Amino acid sequence: MNNPDQLPDCGFATDGPLDVYTTSITEVDVAAVETLLAARLSEVDARYRPTAPKTRVAQSLYETAGYQLDLLKDAVTASRPETLKEWLELWNGLVHSTEQPTPG
Repeated sequence: MNNPDQLPDCGFATDGPLDVYTTSITEVDVAAVETLLAARLSEVDARYRPTAPKTRVAQSLYETAGYQLDLLKDAVTASRPETLKEWLELWNGLVHSTEQPTPG
């Protein structure tokens, strides 16, 4: 991946449904989310003291998302039908947490 600011183009239509087919999610997709989060945390670490509130919030988000990433990696690797719903829920949660907020 050339730019850690963007997730790779997964080939889904931009005006299509927000949920993707679970079996379309690959280890590459999971790694892209992990790379994106790590890059953002590195920026915060470089900019703020380790005890600054922004750093602590970023680290907490990374640890929480990291747990979800680990679960998702296990689900993607296992590829068992009984894990598909969990797999999709984990993916959607991660994508939601990495989206840019829209001006309200």
